[in-house]
Formats: sequence, structure tokens, C-alpha cells
Amino acid sequence: MSHFIIVGDPHLKRRERLSSGTIDYRGKDPFVILLDSLRLILTEASNKKVPVFIVGDIFDTELVNQAETIFATKLFKDFPEVDVYLIRGNHDTKQEHTWGKDYPKFTVLQIVEEACNNVHIFHT
Repeated sequence: MSHFIIVGDPHLKRRERLSSGTIDYRGKDPFVILLDSLRLILTEASNKKVPVFIVGDIFDTELVNQAETIFATKLFKDFPEVDVYLIRGNHDTKQEHTWGKDYPKFTVLQIVEEACNNVHIFHT
């Protein structure tokens, strides 16, 4: 039996500061918590030599800022031995597409896939 790790809906997004002036979540920025969690998952996948499937909404919106793109890309590049398969979620791109066709260029998923040899978009 083949093994793999599934991650659902991480919604990577840097959050705006709350009215209290903090983005604190139990002492940490939620974006950092998500990145740390994904790093632990990729470490486990590397140790077990299994692929990771992220099933939708890796990002919280199709309008991802440069920092979010850089952090995600660097994270995946840190684990070149782990194949990561991304399945587009409704938050990742609002663009209409046809089943099995590639997404338009310059969406954040396409940018991450082109920057990381181990990242593959499953074009639904």
C-alpha cells in the first residue's frame, strides 16, 4: 500500500493587525504557525519518503502578496525530495477554467509550481 500525507485548506495569508494592535495567536502570528505546521508536515514526509497532497486553498485568496509567495516557495524549495501536489481550491483562483486544462500563467499556484521542481498542480 502506498502512503502519503494529506493537508486540507491551510489558507496561507498574512493577517492584518487587530484593533488591539496585535496579530498574536497564543504568542505567535497565525501565518508563522501555518508555515511552521507545513514545515513539520514536510519534514515528516521527507523522513517517511512520501508525497504530500494539499487539497485546496493553499492560499486564502488569489491576490497573494509577494511575501506570502516567497515564504511558500522557500518552504517547498527547502524540501526538494518531497513531491507536493496542489489541488486548486476556490480561494486559490477565481478564474474559470476547463477540466484538465492548465491554469492561466501568473496565478500564484503557477508561480510556485514553476519556481519549485517538486511542486505539481493537479489541474482539476
